[in-house]
Amino acid sequence: MSIHFLSKGPIDQISGGYLYNRYLVEHLRSAGLDVTYHASIGDLDAIADQEVVIIDGLVLPDLAPRLLEVGGRLVLLLHVVPEPQAVEGREVLAVDALYRRSRVVVTGDSTLTSLRDELALAGVDAVKIEPGVPGHWHAKTRYSDRAHKLLGVANYLPGKGIARLIEALATLTDLDWHLTVRGNTDFDQAHYRAMRQMVAARGLADRIELLGPVPHDAVHAEMLGADLLILLSQHESYSMVTAEAIACGLPVLSCPTGNAESFGRSGLVRHVDHRSAGEVLRALISDSGEYGRLRRTGLLEARTWQDVGEEFLDWLGT
Repeated sequence: MSIHFLSKGPIDQISGGYLYNRYLVEHLRSAGLDVTYHASIGDLDAIADQEVVIIDGLVLPDLAPRLLEVGGRLVLLLHVVPEPQAVEGREVLAVDALYRRSRVVVTGDSTLTSLRDELALAGVDAVKIEPGVPGHWHAKTRYSDRAHKLLGVANYLPGKGIARLIEALATLTDLDWHLTVRGNTDFDQAHYRAMRQMVAARGLADRIELLGPVPHDAVHAEMLGADLLILLSQHESYSMVTAEAIACGLPVLSCPTGNAESFGRSGLVRHVDHRSAGEVLRALISDSGEYGRLRRTGLLEARTWQDVGEEFLDWLGT
């Protein structure tokens, strides 16, 4: 089977959607399939008559009408729902037609819920194939008595809640803590500069490090060395980083977004709204009892990327 995968940008970028794409492509290739990844929407003409075309939903605002002309089997892979202002006019009709023409995969509960009515009107049954974690990752075996080493893994974008986290920590300078944030600094360079300026303005430069991305396995190492992952994002389609932290046995403080309900059942995740984040953080940093109730030792079973690839391949072959 020959597969062409059309996305927007290099596959080695560090973000949830691109990680999903990369692990999926790697699995399909390891299964003996001929997979060509296209990082530019300008490659559309090269895939016009291919056997199977996987379309990353990122390209819909740019290409929706033209995608209807693509031959072969279409698979529409939706990590997020396209912003309404990004798909207008005839593109809306084209997207609806694409839903009817394609086999649709969503990667999280939030996306599926957002699209349920639209897909039902189009007579489309979408399949949900959630992300995984690398099979070789293992869980923490040692814990501090309190949450001193704080970790954020989020690209520097306004919706990721990094500003709210900085504001919350600015009220806790009487406590012992250090925050490291890892994320892509290029998606919104102006926002990244603004976050650095905020840290400096609040006198937190020695306690908050806003750093760039690292290879995925290095994220695993940082999770093993941290006491608490913090994610105050306004919206996540799934929140891969939360799933990864759970697999590592790392406690999480998160706003209720993405697959919040299922993550909460792990016992490692506490959900909080933006307004009370500082109060909850104070308790986790200063009170060993509060932190102890959130942590758990031992290896936790997790869905792996091997599981994801096999599920996708089985579905694709049906």
